[in-house]
This record gives sequence, C-alpha cells and structure tokens, in this order.
Amino acid sequence: MRKLNDMNHLKYLLSVLLFGFATLAQSQTYIGFQTGYTKASEDYGDVQLPEGATTHIHGVLVGMIVRREFGRVYIDIEPQYRKRGAACIPNWTVFTGNEEFYLNYFELPMTLGFKAVKINKVEIAPRLGFSVAYYLNGNSITYSGVGDSRVSESRPLDKANFNSMDHTFHFGIQTGYLLNDKTTLLGTINHSRGLVNTVKIVTSKHRSIDLSLGMLYQL
Repeated sequence: MRKLNDMNHLKYLLSVLLFGFATLAQSQTYIGFQTGYTKASEDYGDVQLPEGATTHIHGVLVGMIVRREFGRVYIDIEPQYRKRGAACIPNWTVFTGNEEFYLNYFELPMTLGFKAVKINKVEIAPRLGFSVAYYLNGNSITYSGVGDSRVSESRPLDKANFNSMDHTFHFGIQTGYLLNDKTTLLGTINHSRGLVNTVKIVTSKHRSIDLSLGMLYQL
C-alpha cells in the first residue's frame, strides 16, 4: 500500500513538473522567484496544551514561480524549500519541557488565481491551490529550566517517525504591482492546512500563515 501511495505522489509531482515545462514554451508565460516568512504550527487534535502555550515556530520559504496566464485567470507552479514545524510538542503522555520541531521540506504547490481587482498598476487576486510536500530532515530543540538556568538541547530527528509526504490545501490573497510592461512585484499572504499527520502515529497536521515577496518577469 505504501509503495502505491508513493507512486501516486510521484505521478502528481511529474505531472506538475511536465505542466510547468510545457508552459515555458508558450506565450504569456512568466517566471520569477519569491521568498518569505512562515508562522508554522501543528494541529494536535484533542491533546490538552498548557494554558498560554506557544505552539508555533518561525520559518522561511524560498522558491521560484512559473506562471501561465489566461486573461485574468492564472496558474502558478511554485517549487520551493520550506522550513516549517511546531512548538510545545507534546510527547503524547506528559509535557517534559517546551520542545520545538524545525522541519525541512521540498514543496510543490499548484495555485489557481483570479485577478479580481485591477486599478492602474495594482492587481489583487484571490488564490486557491493544492501542493505536495516531501520531508527532507529536521531537528528538535528542547528547553528546560527557567530564568538564568534555562538551557536548550538540539538533536536530529529520526526520519522514520515522520510521514515522507504531505498534501496541503492553501488559499490566500496576492497583490501585484506592475513595475513595467514585463516585470511585476508580488506580495502574498497565504494560509496552508496540511491533510496528513506530520508524525506518523499521532495527530499532527501542519498549519501555517505565510507572508512573501516576489518578482515575476514575462518571457
């Protein structure tokens, strides 16, 4: 069953990549880059967290954009590196301290956008999409003690405990500013919701809010 799921994931990745390469050969094609900040956490289900617990970590995303436009509608393919994770990780029995996961992923989103508002050089587009993320590696930082005696310990995470693939649903708003006939400056706010548990045997679905800046150039 796992081999079948992995094959389905690979078929999705290949189909998205082939679509992206095909668009490069057509007119009204754009290519660009983006980088940004992500506030990442995980949904732990019914686990009771300490009052006032901080459950998010601060991550980053860096990647490229391949866009194909059809009038006001566009499709983006955005291969990217993403650092995500969560804080106040429960060990699923008791809390032994404030533990944080920092997880590295290669992610391949496909996004549908519609330029609903166009005012002079400004374009505003709601966006909706789906992505597949592949887990690369990660590390855990555990904090213990308080005040001057507070210490931290970092250790690598066992990859075998994590699902290798995640499916993510995302939506948001993107604003574009036309610098000239060929170049567009982008600002995007995005919310992502993972559909697969990050840790294999417990409820741990990815959640994030992303803020990014990018640039698009018409080929």
